[in-house]
Amino acid sequence: MLKRIVYIAAHIEPVHTGGEQYNLHLIRAAEKAGVEVVRKVLTDSAIYQWLSDTRFLWRLCRAFIAFWLFRQLLRYRRETLLLDAWFAPLSWPGILLVRGRYLVMVHHLCSGLFSGWQRKWQAFCETVLLRGATRILTVSQSSRRQVEERTQGVTSIDVINTAFEPVEGISRGGGDVFRILFVGHVTRAKGVIDLAGAVAGLPGGGNWRLDIVGRNTVEPETTEQISSICRNAGVAERVTLHGRLEDKALLELYLSSDVFVLPSYWEGYGIVLLEAMSHRLAVVSTTAGAIPEVVADGETGLLVAPGDAVALRESILKLMRDNKLHDRLAENGLAFARRHPDWNDMEASCVAWWRELDEDALRS
Repeated sequence: MLKRIVYIAAHIEPVHTGGEQYNLHLIRAAEKAGVEVVRKVLTDSAIYQWLSDTRFLWRLCRAFIAFWLFRQLLRYRRETLLLDAWFAPLSWPGILLVRGRYLVMVHHLCSGLFSGWQRKWQAFCETVLLRGATRILTVSQSSRRQVEERTQGVTSIDVINTAFEPVEGISRGGGDVFRILFVGHVTRAKGVIDLAGAVAGLPGGGNWRLDIVGRNTVEPETTEQISSICRNAGVAERVTLHGRLEDKALLELYLSSDVFVLPSYWEGYGIVLLEAMSHRLAVVSTTAGAIPEVVADGETGLLVAPGDAVALRESILKLMRDNKLHDRLAENGLAFARRHPDWNDMEASCVAWWRELDEDALRS
């Protein structure tokens, strides 16, 4: 049985996203299975934190991450590693040092979110990373199909669906104000620019507000574009970019909102959708990735094509104007969230997965 791994991660604790929560439980499961876990975490680096928090230096973060990652791969090249597929475009050529000695955790692949040479480079790096892995773990059937296209049977792929632990609290709505909520990193991939465009075109005079919660320094140019769209449309006073919030403040926004919108271009699963449904919010999302495995269009939410800001606006308007539809979707979503497997179930599956791993096979 596998005795020790080195987990090279972008971030572990405190968790801010569903993917980070999944990874944390995966590591806890490894420790429950008797595997020693050495954690090497990018966000523990003071240099990285300084670069990312400094207005004119954040563009250097990518180069620093590549350097940091290569250093970890070099240092631990004789160990068994666990890597997140997020590192793919920054891992070449360092990943060649550890070929056949690492596991990969895949929430979703990202090459489809780019175009031109960036898309080709991302796809190349993802393919190199995945084909060099001894074992791959992913969170949904949608992500598994992505990985299978890249590996073509070269690597063993396992699926352990993500879990969900509901937080108590049923939305009371926004009262006289129709409140729309988004939670996630403020990036193009999450479709936040489409959301800004959608609300910018809502009919004038409507009493609505949009709250955008999540780290807004990942892509500063995206944050600025959202602000620009809202200013130009004359709705800036109705849109609030909160940045990250503490759990208590985020819960209050869930409880005071009417609709949750996630216009993502890809989701490996979409735990945040379950969080919203567990608070009895009607949800609007897209058909991208594994989202249809979580949200049934017309039953537990409304789905539109990714990138279609007009359809997104129309779905929001439907829920603003049709209370019966809103309440039916919200009730169905709440019931689905309450039936969903919890983190204890997921961890039990992960413990079994870790125990199945053969250290000799990983080092052969």
